[in-house]
Amino acid sequence: MFVKAYNETIEHGGINGLTPSEMFLQRLITSTIRTKAKQQSVTHVGN
Repeated sequence: MFVKAYNETIEHGGINGLTPSEMFLQRLITSTIRTKAKQQSVTHVGN
């Protein structure tokens, strides 16, 4: 129960008042957006 509360309920000052779960999701979404943008900008040269 402690780990669940720590990750999903308790806000942490070191990560701007977010929970670790919220921070993880925020970074995952940002990473996914950046990856898609990079993939779209790559020119494929093939056979």
